[in-house]
Amino acid sequence: MPGRDVFCFDCRVLPNIPLEEVLKVVDAEIRKVQDRRNVNVNYEFLQREQAPAPTPPDSPVVEILREAIRNVYGLEPHVGGVGGGTCAKYFRDEGIPAVVWCQESDVAHMPNEYAEIDHMINEAKVFALMMLKKN
Repeated sequence: MPGRDVFCFDCRVLPNIPLEEVLKVVDAEIRKVQDRRNVNVNYEFLQREQAPAPTPPDSPVVEILREAIRNVYGLEPHVGGVGGGTCAKYFRDEGIPAVVWCQESDVAHMPNEYAEIDHMINEAKVFALMMLKKN
Protein backbone atom coordinates (compact mmCIF):
# COMPACT_ATOMS: atom_id res chain seq x y z
CA MET A 1 0.00 0.00 0.00
CA PRO A 2 1.64 3.27 -1.08
CA GLY A 3 2.08 5.90 1.56
CA ARG A 4 4.09 8.80 2.78
CA ASP A 5 6.09 9.21 5.96
CA VAL A 6 7.69 12.39 7.24
CA PHE A 7 10.22 12.58 10.04
CA CYS A 8 12.95 14.88 11.31
CA PHE A 9 16.50 13.86 12.08
CA ASP A 10 18.66 16.03 14.35
CA CYS A 11 22.40 15.47 14.09
CA ARG A 12 24.73 17.70 16.09
CA VAL A 13 28.16 17.64 14.46
CA LEU A 14 31.33 18.29 16.43
CA PRO A 15 33.55 21.12 15.12
CA ASN A 16 36.39 18.77 14.13
CA ILE A 17 34.15 16.64 11.88
CA PRO A 18 33.58 18.02 8.37
CA LEU A 19 29.87 18.32 7.62
CA GLU A 20 30.41 16.82 4.16
CA GLU A 21 31.66 13.58 5.76
CA VAL A 22 28.47 13.30 7.81
CA LEU A 23 26.37 13.93 4.70
CA LYS A 24 28.16 11.12 2.87
CA VAL A 25 27.17 8.70 5.65
CA VAL A 26 23.55 9.94 5.61
CA ASP A 27 23.38 9.54 1.81
CA ALA A 28 24.84 6.01 1.99
CA GLU A 29 22.29 4.96 4.63
CA ILE A 30 19.43 6.42 2.61
CA ARG A 31 20.57 4.49 -0.47
CA LYS A 32 20.63 1.27 1.58
CA VAL A 33 17.05 1.83 2.76
CA GLN A 34 15.87 2.68 -0.76
CA ASP A 35 17.44 -0.49 -2.18
CA ARG A 36 16.30 -2.76 0.64
CA ARG A 37 12.72 -1.47 0.81
CA ASN A 38 12.18 -0.43 -2.80
CA VAL A 39 11.16 3.08 -1.73
CA ASN A 40 12.01 6.60 -2.79
CA VAL A 41 13.48 8.85 -0.10
CA ASN A 42 13.67 12.62 -0.52
CA TYR A 43 15.12 14.92 2.09
CA GLU A 44 15.84 18.55 2.74
CA PHE A 45 17.84 20.42 5.33
CA LEU A 46 15.99 22.69 7.72
CA GLN A 47 19.35 23.86 9.04
CA ARG A 48 22.81 23.05 7.74
CA GLU A 49 25.76 24.74 9.40
CA GLN A 50 29.33 23.67 9.94
CA ALA A 51 30.41 24.35 13.51
CA PRO A 52 33.11 27.01 13.73
CA ALA A 53 36.54 26.21 15.14
CA PRO A 54 36.59 26.08 18.93
CA THR A 55 38.08 28.91 20.94
CA PRO A 56 41.76 28.06 21.59
CA PRO A 57 42.32 26.87 25.19
CA ASP A 58 45.10 29.46 25.60
CA SER A 59 42.82 32.32 24.56
CA PRO A 60 42.65 35.19 27.10
CA VAL A 61 38.89 34.78 27.53
CA VAL A 62 39.38 31.12 28.49
CA GLU A 63 41.95 32.01 31.13
CA ILE A 64 39.75 34.82 32.49
CA LEU A 65 36.86 32.35 32.87
CA ARG A 66 39.09 29.72 34.46
CA GLU A 67 40.41 32.24 36.98
CA ALA A 68 36.89 33.39 37.86
CA ILE A 69 35.74 29.78 38.37
CA ARG A 70 38.76 29.12 40.60
CA ASN A 71 37.92 32.19 42.69
CA VAL A 72 34.22 31.35 43.12
CA TYR A 73 34.33 27.56 43.37
CA GLY A 74 37.89 26.88 44.54
CA LEU A 75 38.42 24.19 41.91
CA GLU A 76 40.41 23.71 38.75
CA PRO A 77 38.03 23.91 35.76
CA HIS A 78 38.27 21.51 32.83
CA VAL A 79 38.57 23.09 29.38
CA GLY A 80 36.61 21.27 26.68
CA GLY A 81 33.79 21.53 24.20
CA VAL A 82 30.08 21.81 24.77
CA GLY A 83 27.42 19.76 23.05
CA GLY A 84 24.49 21.44 21.42
CA GLY A 85 24.11 24.85 19.93
CA THR A 86 24.92 27.99 21.87
CA CYS A 87 25.14 31.67 21.02
CA ALA A 88 28.95 31.32 21.17
CA LYS A 89 28.79 29.84 17.66
CA TYR A 90 27.76 33.18 16.19
CA PHE A 91 30.66 35.00 17.87
CA ARG A 92 33.10 32.34 16.67
CA ASP A 93 31.69 32.64 13.14
CA GLU A 94 32.86 36.27 13.25
CA GLY A 95 36.29 35.32 14.61
CA ILE A 96 35.52 36.45 18.16
CA PRO A 97 36.79 34.01 20.83
CA ALA A 98 33.86 32.92 23.00
CA VAL A 99 33.44 30.64 26.00
CA VAL A 100 30.42 28.78 27.34
CA TRP A 101 30.04 27.77 30.95
CA CYS A 102 27.44 27.02 33.59
CA GLN A 103 26.96 24.81 36.60
CA GLU A 104 24.04 22.46 36.06
CA SER A 105 22.14 19.84 38.00
CA ASP A 106 22.33 17.10 35.33
CA VAL A 107 18.65 17.52 34.43
CA ALA A 108 19.01 19.56 31.23
CA HIS A 109 16.43 18.72 28.57
CA MET A 110 14.65 16.22 30.84
CA PRO A 111 11.18 16.16 32.35
CA ASN A 112 11.00 18.53 35.31
CA GLU A 113 14.17 20.34 34.24
CA TYR A 114 15.21 22.98 36.76
CA ALA A 115 18.05 25.31 37.75
CA GLU A 116 19.25 25.72 41.31
CA ILE A 117 19.29 29.24 42.73
CA ASP A 118 22.69 28.68 44.37
CA HIS A 119 24.09 27.77 40.97
CA MET A 120 22.66 30.92 39.39
CA ILE A 121 24.11 33.10 42.15
CA ASN A 122 27.55 31.55 41.74
CA GLU A 123 27.32 31.85 37.95
CA ALA A 124 26.54 35.55 38.38
CA LYS A 125 29.64 35.87 40.57
CA VAL A 126 31.78 34.16 37.92
CA PHE A 127 30.47 36.42 35.16
CA ALA A 128 30.88 39.53 37.34
CA LEU A 129 34.51 38.64 38.03
CA MET A 130 35.06 38.11 34.32
CA MET A 131 33.62 41.55 33.51
CA LEU A 132 35.77 43.20 36.18
CA LYS A 133 38.96 41.66 34.79
CA LYS A 134 41.08 44.27 33.06
CA ASN A 135 42.74 42.74 30.03
